[in-house]
Amino acid sequence: MRVTTILASGLLLAIGGCYDREPIATVVAPEAHVDFGTVMAQVARRFERAGRAMTAQRYDLAAYDIEELNELFTDDLPHAEPPKENSAALLLPIAAAFAQTHPGRLKAAAKAHDLAAYRDAFKEASAACNACHLASGHPFIQVPSTLEKPVPNLDFLPPDAGTP
Repeated sequence: MRVTTILASGLLLAIGGCYDREPIATVVAPEAHVDFGTVMAQVARRFERAGRAMTAQRYDLAAYDIEELNELFTDDLPHAEPPKENSAALLLPIAAAFAQTHPGRLKAAAKAHDLAAYRDAFKEASAACNACHLASGHPFIQVPSTLEKPVPNLDFLPPDAGTP
């Protein structure tokens, strides 16, 4: 049975390649619905991985992830559905300001192999992230100011500490 299946498959491939046919039209799916949270999860991954790449002296990977992060801000967030707690009118200007300020400094430090400059830029970018999270009603999503921690910060938070 297996030999017959293999021979039949080979015959179909051979016959299929012997006649002239028009190319099959490419089916393009409609643009998928993407929300801010989904895009921001990708931002967090890129931001954390770029920082970890810098500490590992993987400068090209860090620069690549920062470029991808920038594309998330400039290409994806403007088309994403904002969180239910806020409108795009509040969040899009903040996201645009972030894209104009922080990725350039982070990428320049990565390209220069300058860990100290990257740490400074990362700290400033994380402060901007946290300010936006506060403004958007998500203060519990905290971006650490150091490269060695996960994004978002998952350190233990004592019950009486509250949300910064």
